[in-house]
Amino acid sequence: MVISLGLAWLFTTLVLVKGVEVMGKIAWFTGTTPYIIIVILFIRGITLDGAKVGLDYYLLKPNLSVIWLAETWRAAATQVCYSLAIGMGGLISLASFNDFHQNCFKDAFLITLADASTSVLGGTAVFSTLGFMSNQLNISIDAVVQSGTGLAFIAYPEAMSRMPGWPWLWQFLFFLMASY
Repeated sequence: MVISLGLAWLFTTLVLVKGVEVMGKIAWFTGTTPYIIIVILFIRGITLDGAKVGLDYYLLKPNLSVIWLAETWRAAATQVCYSLAIGMGGLISLASFNDFHQNCFKDAFLITLADASTSVLGGTAVFSTLGFMSNQLNISIDAVVQSGTGLAFIAYPEAMSRMPGWPWLWQFLFFLMASY
């Protein structure tokens, strides 16, 4: 957290000293770094023993009994709005820089596709690691998986702490990515 706070102050100082043009360079860094880290965590996750258990749970065994519940659809709609940042002002601000004849339908499709792909990639990285943890603890994947913020900030870091090699590195990368 101290490193993240230091980077935030450094970026703020650069903008104040160098002007707004440095924001473009910072945006390239802050925009691509999380994707690089997700790919690294994805590759690490799928190479662990037991990753298949987590991937099967995530991709192949959906709980279809809740598909018709209104709460499921409400939670999904909420997640879409948060994920795409609808109504936060960022999309409207960016749209003001578009050309008049910009193909907005294509842009909306590409942004939604990129967002969904990022979610699937991140979920695959997380659940392959949780499959590893269930393999290490010799318990079912259902006992490992938690819902809500407990999954991201309790179960996943706990699974990374059990990784062979440098568990601190994987935890550092995860929290660095989460800080963006």
